[in-house]
Amino acid sequence: MITLLGGACGGDDGAVTSPPDPADRDAGATTGEATTGEASSGPAGAAPVGTATLGSPLTLAGEGEGVEVEVTPLQVVDPAPHDGVFPPEGRYVAVQLRLRNVGSQPYELGTLAEALLDESGERFVPSPFTSDAGPSFPLLNPIPPGGEEVAFVTFDISSGSTPSRMQFTTDNGFGPETGEWTL
Repeated sequence: MITLLGGACGGDDGAVTSPPDPADRDAGATTGEATTGEASSGPAGAAPVGTATLGSPLTLAGEGEGVEVEVTPLQVVDPAPHDGVFPPEGRYVAVQLRLRNVGSQPYELGTLAEALLDESGERFVPSPFTSDAGPSFPLLNPIPPGGEEVAFVTFDISSGSTPSRMQFTTDNGFGPETGEWTL
Protein backbone atom coordinates (compact mmCIF):
# COMPACT_ATOMS: atom_id res chain seq x y z
CA MET A 1 0.00 0.00 0.00
CA ILE A 2 1.23 3.48 -0.65
CA THR A 3 1.73 4.91 2.81
CA LEU A 4 2.53 8.45 1.87
CA LEU A 5 0.65 11.05 3.84
CA GLY A 6 -0.76 13.81 1.69
CA GLY A 7 -1.48 17.45 2.03
CA ALA A 8 -2.44 20.35 -0.14
CA CYS A 9 -0.90 23.12 1.92
CA GLY A 10 1.10 26.03 0.57
CA GLY A 11 4.85 25.98 0.26
CA ASP A 12 7.69 26.67 -2.14
CA ASP A 13 6.64 27.17 -5.75
CA GLY A 14 7.59 24.31 -8.03
CA ALA A 15 7.76 23.95 -11.77
CA VAL A 16 5.07 21.72 -13.21
CA THR A 17 5.73 19.55 -16.23
CA SER A 18 2.53 18.49 -17.95
CA PRO A 19 2.13 15.97 -20.73
CA PRO A 20 2.78 17.25 -24.24
CA ASP A 21 -0.09 17.96 -26.58
CA PRO A 22 -1.11 14.63 -28.18
CA ALA A 23 -0.93 16.30 -31.61
CA ASP A 24 2.80 16.93 -31.00
CA ARG A 25 3.56 13.29 -30.09
CA ASP A 26 4.90 10.69 -32.46
CA ALA A 27 2.37 8.05 -33.37
CA GLY A 28 1.82 5.14 -31.87
CA ALA A 29 17.06 0.64 -1.14
CA THR A 30 16.04 2.62 1.74
CA THR A 31 13.44 5.22 0.95
CA GLY A 32 15.07 8.44 -0.11
CA GLU A 33 18.39 6.78 -0.95
CA ALA A 34 19.52 6.40 -4.51
CA THR A 35 20.77 3.28 -6.19
CA THR A 36 22.14 2.75 -9.66
CA GLY A 37 19.65 1.51 -12.25
CA GLU A 38 19.95 0.71 -15.93
CA ALA A 39 17.84 2.13 -18.70
CA SER A 40 14.56 0.29 -19.19
CA SER A 41 15.21 -2.15 -16.37
CA GLY A 42 12.99 -2.58 -13.37
CA PRO A 43 13.52 -4.73 -10.31
CA ALA A 44 15.01 -8.17 -10.82
CA GLY A 45 12.52 -10.54 -12.38
CA ALA A 46 10.15 -7.84 -13.68
CA ALA A 47 9.70 -7.87 -17.45
CA PRO A 48 9.79 -4.47 -19.15
CA VAL A 49 6.46 -3.80 -20.84
CA GLY A 50 7.47 -0.74 -22.77
CA THR A 51 8.43 2.89 -22.66
CA ALA A 52 5.90 5.69 -22.96
CA THR A 53 5.86 9.44 -22.49
CA LEU A 54 4.33 11.60 -19.78
CA GLY A 55 0.56 11.46 -20.18
CA SER A 56 0.55 8.09 -21.96
CA PRO A 57 -0.90 5.01 -20.22
CA LEU A 58 0.70 1.58 -19.99
CA THR A 59 -1.24 -1.47 -18.80
CA LEU A 60 0.68 -3.77 -16.46
CA ALA A 61 -0.25 -7.23 -15.19
CA GLY A 62 0.22 -8.26 -11.59
CA GLU A 63 1.15 -11.64 -10.17
CA GLY A 64 -2.37 -12.99 -9.65
CA GLU A 65 -5.00 -13.82 -12.22
CA GLY A 66 -7.15 -10.77 -12.96
CA VAL A 67 -4.66 -8.28 -11.46
CA GLU A 68 -4.09 -5.55 -14.03
CA VAL A 69 -3.57 -1.80 -13.68
CA GLU A 70 -3.34 1.02 -16.22
CA VAL A 71 -0.73 3.56 -15.08
CA THR A 72 -0.52 7.11 -16.43
CA PRO A 73 1.94 9.71 -15.12
CA LEU A 74 0.07 13.00 -15.55
CA GLN A 75 2.55 15.66 -14.44
CA VAL A 76 5.86 16.29 -12.68
CA VAL A 77 6.28 19.02 -10.06
CA ASP A 78 9.97 19.91 -9.68
CA PRO A 79 10.77 21.11 -7.13
CA ALA A 80 7.70 20.05 -5.21
CA PRO A 81 6.60 22.44 -2.46
CA HIS A 82 6.75 21.29 1.16
CA ASP A 83 5.83 22.71 4.55
CA GLY A 84 9.35 22.46 5.98
CA VAL A 85 8.44 20.04 8.75
CA PHE A 86 10.30 17.20 7.01
CA PRO A 87 12.67 18.94 4.59
CA PRO A 88 14.24 16.85 1.82
CA GLU A 89 17.87 15.77 1.93
CA GLY A 90 18.12 16.99 -1.68
CA ARG A 91 14.86 18.25 -3.15
CA TYR A 92 11.36 16.86 -3.46
CA VAL A 93 10.01 15.96 -6.89
CA ALA A 94 6.38 14.83 -7.10
CA VAL A 95 4.81 12.80 -9.91
CA GLN A 96 1.05 12.78 -10.28
CA LEU A 97 -0.22 9.35 -11.30
CA ARG A 98 -3.55 7.99 -12.42
CA LEU A 99 -3.96 4.32 -11.52
CA ARG A 100 -6.97 2.65 -13.16
CA ASN A 101 -7.85 -0.92 -12.21
CA VAL A 102 -8.61 -2.63 -15.53
CA GLY A 103 -8.48 -6.12 -14.01
CA SER A 104 -11.11 -8.25 -12.33
CA GLN A 105 -9.47 -8.24 -8.86
CA PRO A 106 -8.86 -5.34 -6.42
CA TYR A 107 -5.50 -3.68 -7.02
CA GLU A 108 -3.37 -3.28 -3.88
CA LEU A 109 -1.26 -0.13 -3.80
CA GLY A 110 2.35 -0.32 -2.61
CA THR A 111 5.06 2.01 -1.36
CA LEU A 112 7.82 0.60 -3.58
CA ALA A 113 5.97 0.31 -6.90
CA GLU A 114 7.45 3.54 -8.29
CA ALA A 115 11.00 4.63 -9.00
CA LEU A 116 12.35 7.89 -10.38
CA LEU A 117 15.56 7.81 -12.43
CA ASP A 118 17.79 10.73 -13.27
CA GLU A 119 19.82 11.35 -16.41
CA SER A 120 22.73 9.24 -15.11
CA GLY A 121 20.53 6.25 -14.18
CA GLU A 122 20.54 6.96 -10.43
CA ARG A 123 17.34 5.42 -9.02
CA PHE A 124 15.21 6.99 -6.28
CA VAL A 125 12.36 5.28 -4.41
CA PRO A 126 9.38 7.16 -2.96
CA SER A 127 9.99 9.26 0.12
CA PRO A 128 8.12 8.36 3.32
CA PHE A 129 7.36 12.09 3.53
CA THR A 130 5.03 13.92 1.20
CA SER A 131 5.24 17.22 -0.56
CA ASP A 132 2.47 19.77 -0.80
CA ALA A 133 2.08 19.20 -4.55
CA GLY A 134 -1.28 17.52 -3.91
CA PRO A 135 -2.91 14.52 -2.24
CA SER A 136 -1.11 11.20 -1.96
CA PHE A 137 -2.58 7.76 -2.46
CA PRO A 138 -4.91 6.63 0.35
CA LEU A 139 -3.60 4.18 2.91
CA LEU A 140 -5.16 0.71 3.04
CA ASN A 141 -7.58 1.30 0.16
CA PRO A 142 -7.24 -1.16 -2.72
CA ILE A 143 -8.63 0.09 -6.03
CA PRO A 144 -11.72 -1.95 -6.95
CA PRO A 145 -12.15 -3.33 -10.48
CA GLY A 146 -13.15 -0.42 -12.73
CA GLY A 147 -12.02 2.13 -10.13
CA GLU A 148 -9.24 4.68 -10.32
CA GLU A 149 -7.15 6.89 -8.06
CA VAL A 150 -5.26 10.07 -8.98
CA ALA A 151 -2.61 11.23 -6.54
CA PHE A 152 1.02 12.29 -6.13
CA VAL A 153 4.08 10.22 -5.25
CA THR A 154 6.96 12.22 -3.78
CA PHE A 155 10.65 11.44 -4.27
CA ASP A 156 13.61 12.98 -2.41
CA ILE A 157 16.28 13.27 -5.11
CA SER A 158 19.83 14.63 -5.13
CA SER A 159 19.98 18.40 -5.53
CA GLY A 160 21.93 18.23 -8.81
CA SER A 161 19.84 15.46 -10.40
CA THR A 162 17.45 15.95 -13.31
CA PRO A 163 14.55 13.47 -13.37
CA SER A 164 14.40 11.78 -16.76
CA ARG A 165 12.36 8.58 -16.31
CA MET A 166 9.79 7.03 -14.00
CA GLN A 167 9.19 3.30 -13.55
CA PHE A 168 6.21 1.48 -12.08
CA THR A 169 6.36 -2.21 -11.18
CA THR A 170 3.22 -4.08 -10.16
CA ASP A 171 2.78 -5.85 -6.82
CA ASN A 172 4.59 -3.24 -4.70
CA GLY A 173 7.67 -3.36 -6.90
CA PHE A 174 7.95 -7.16 -6.89
CA GLY A 175 5.53 -7.95 -9.73
CA PRO A 176 6.11 -9.51 -13.11
CA GLU A 177 5.88 -6.32 -15.22
CA THR A 178 7.48 -2.86 -15.23
CA GLY A 179 6.47 0.16 -17.27
CA GLU A 180 8.74 3.12 -17.92
CA TRP A 181 7.96 6.69 -18.91
CA THR A 182 10.24 9.44 -20.16
CA LEU A 183 9.56 12.68 -18.35
